[in-house]
This record gives sequence, structure tokens and C-alpha cells, in this order.
Amino acid sequence: MKKKTLSGNADFPAVSPLLLNNEVFTQKQNNILNKESMLILDTSAIDDMGNKIAGTESMNLLINNWRNVAGSGDTFRNFACNDADLMLTKTQKSINDIDEANANSIGINTDFSSGKAAILVPGMITTEITPTFFSLDGKPETDPYDYFGKYGGDQRDLGAGEQFLFWVIKENDDVYDLVKSKEGFKDYSRLEILDLLERISVKGCSFTAMANAIFHAYIGRPEEFEKVFGFPMVGKDGDLNYSMLIVDIFLETVYTVDLSEVGGPDAFKAIYKDPENIDIFNKNYNKNCKTIEEVQATCDQMISDAFINGNTIIPISRFVSTNKAEFANRFATYCKKRGIDSYTYEASSEIDKSEIERQLKEGRTVVISTLFFKLENEEGENIFEQKVPASAEERKKVSGHAMVVTGIAPDGRLIVSSWGKKYYLDLNDQVSDFKVNSIRYIDIKPSPNTISPQDSKLYDDIGTYGGRAPGSLKENYTQV
Repeated sequence: MKKKTLSGNADFPAVSPLLLNNEVFTQKQNNILNKESMLILDTSAIDDMGNKIAGTESMNLLINNWRNVAGSGDTFRNFACNDADLMLTKTQKSINDIDEANANSIGINTDFSSGKAAILVPGMITTEITPTFFSLDGKPETDPYDYFGKYGGDQRDLGAGEQFLFWVIKENDDVYDLVKSKEGFKDYSRLEILDLLERISVKGCSFTAMANAIFHAYIGRPEEFEKVFGFPMVGKDGDLNYSMLIVDIFLETVYTVDLSEVGGPDAFKAIYKDPENIDIFNKNYNKNCKTIEEVQATCDQMISDAFINGNTIIPISRFVSTNKAEFANRFATYCKKRGIDSYTYEASSEIDKSEIERQLKEGRTVVISTLFFKLENEEGENIFEQKVPASAEERKKVSGHAMVVTGIAPDGRLIVSSWGKKYYLDLNDQVSDFKVNSIRYIDIKPSPNTISPQDSKLYDDIGTYGGRAPGSLKENYTQV
């Protein structure tokens, strides 16, 4: 049979005849009920239907959160046994009842890269649907650690897309536009942006932790969030706009050090503390240092000159893993740039579960930075392990990993958010050479006086050039 293409819309594929083997389809539909007790949602019936009508696989939009909510109660589990089952039955009846010609005229666009599903039926107005997760009170979900979407941010999922020959495909246009909106990145090609985002994905855990802290502070305040940060709190996929915030924090803080902020001088010196950085330092600042001691002495002189000259912003042209002082400096710098003037930041090297629990109960974000560690699932099975390299030289190249602690399990393990998933960190059962670099306690209090990115020209010719944000940061980060 000749396939029909929807007239005037080349985005939709041709639609195939709507013929089902009802006996086989019904058996597959029953598999949903049979497998429900195992918390497995069998989608074979949906897939079978999808082979017969272009677009019916869009039902996956309704079930794509199944794995996150399957174990959280009968309310959600009933979805597969009742709601989805009813939808399949009605769709099956429609396919059997309507004539083939009309069926060939139905199309559903399921490319959700734009964040919308489009349903087209001849003679009807086109309907666009934006998938969004809602809480029980009917408001969009804005909690980073609920059962909807990711469990916190994932620096590996920034909408970078992928390279195809000389082009970038499947990218998040909003993220790419954000990069090009920043000073110094306006002339970046899409391939250069792809490379930038891929580098963030490798060593961007600290920026993700900061983003999680900010989202946690703005739970239930999406309008205020958008005013302060310049983009919606909830993305087009219905989940929190992790990629935009992570990239925004990175671009606003990674290529400069604000010496006037907490951790500034130590952060700058730490970037060039290793002998292999001597040539990079000389090239960046037109110096002629021969030893790392000369580099550090020159750094001290540059810091002194910066304060004397009143220009405390020092550019850095390289991105390495965030050191201890840099985390505090970048956090304070970003808060200042976004006009967030009410926050606290404490850092410690002491692991005290009772203190962690107290901080969590008081609503603070707890960030743990570890080195040579393993993560488990709820059942205690090993999910990830950062193994210790054989040689000391290789060990020096291994970076730590920052994660947000969201709770303490009954068995004493820390519940953490890492790479957008929920894991467990057992402090008493770890790999050899396991190390906790630091514990950070972050508390952000959104203020009605916070300013938008368009109004936050901190380094213009008016007033001070930079300056200290009035937030409270305990300066014991150098101890960890």
C-alpha cells in the first residue's frame, strides 16, 4: 500500500496502515499485569503498536518516569495496571474501528528535543504538549531530589549533542545560545562549544554540586528563580534546568579568580602549584620563571599588585579540577554575580554523621568531596568504583569527586546524588586509599532583592571593581 505523508509538514514521517494482530497484541498487553509485581513495566504492547502507526511510541512520554517511581507506592504502580492498560485498550479499539485512510492521516511528532509533542489530526487544531512533572498540589516539580526526573544534576548530560562530520547534531540549542551569550564565547563555533561542554562533563562535578545547592534553595520558587538567573527553573523536558545552571556557573567563574573573595589568593596559587605548570604560567602571564618556587613567589607579587591597583580579577586560561580554595571562591563569586547576598558556606575535614544529619534537617546542602571511592545501590551492590592506580605518578593525576549528601540511610550509609542518580556511600566499607577531602555545608537564602544577570554588571566602570559579597564564608577551607 502507498504510504501517505501529512500535507504541508515535512517533519512528520509517512504513516503505515493500522493493522494489528489482536490476539498477539492482547497477550502482550496482559504481560504488563503479569510483570507489575516485579516492578517491571513491560512495554512490548506499546512497541508492537508503534510498529503499526507512526507516533504511537509517544506513549513512552507517559511512562518514561516508571523506573523512578515504580517502588514508591501503589499510586504510581497503578498507572501501569490501570491507566496505561486502559489507554492501550482504547487505542487498540480505535485502530480496529477507524478506516485505514483516516488512520494514515494521523501523525504524532515524538522528537522531544524541542520539549514538545505535536499531535496532528485532519480538520483539527494542532495541539502541542510540553511534558512537565507535577507535584500533588498541581505545581511543577522543583525539588532536585524527588522521584521525578534526575536525582540532582548530571554534568555528563548538558545537551552537548554529538559531532557528525562537520556538524553538531542532537544538541540543546538553549545551552549553545547561553554559551554564545557570554563575553569571550560569542565567536565560538558549535564544534568549539561541543568541545567545551565535553570538558565540563569530565571535571564538572563541583559545578553540579553548586547547581544542586541553588535548586534546593529555590524549591517552589520558579518565578523568582527565572528572574535571578535569566532562564526557566524547569526545562523543556519537564525536569529541572540542570544543564543551563551548571554551564552558567562554569562560564561565570572558571576563567577568572576574584582575589577579593574568600579563597581567591589560595585558589590562584593552587592552580600553578605543580612543576608541570611552569611553562603554562610563563605563557599565560609573560613571565620567565624557572622553578615552581619562582612561580609561587611571582603569584604572591601578582596578588599584591592586584590589590594595590584595585583590580582583583585575575584571568586564568586553563580549566583543571576545582581545588578546595577554588570551590569557595567560585561559589562566592557566582552568588555575587547573581545578587545572592544571604548565604553561608562552611568547610571541614571532619566526618561527623550527627553534624551532617543536623545540617540536613536545617535545610542546608551538604557536599562531600572524595577520592578513591565506591558507590552502592540500595541493596549494597557495588555500582561504581574509582580504583587506585598502581603508580604514585598516576595517582597524582586522579581527581576527587564532589557529591551532594541528601540523607543518611538506616544502616548508616550516606545517601548521595551523583551523575543525576541516587547512590549510597558506605564510609566504613571503601576501597584502599579512600579519602574524604572535605565536607561543605551550604545554605542559600533567596532574597527579593536579588538581581537578574542583565543587571549584574559587577565589573563595569561604576563603583567598585568586584568586591566582597556580604555572605558568610568560614575561611577554614585551607585546612581540608
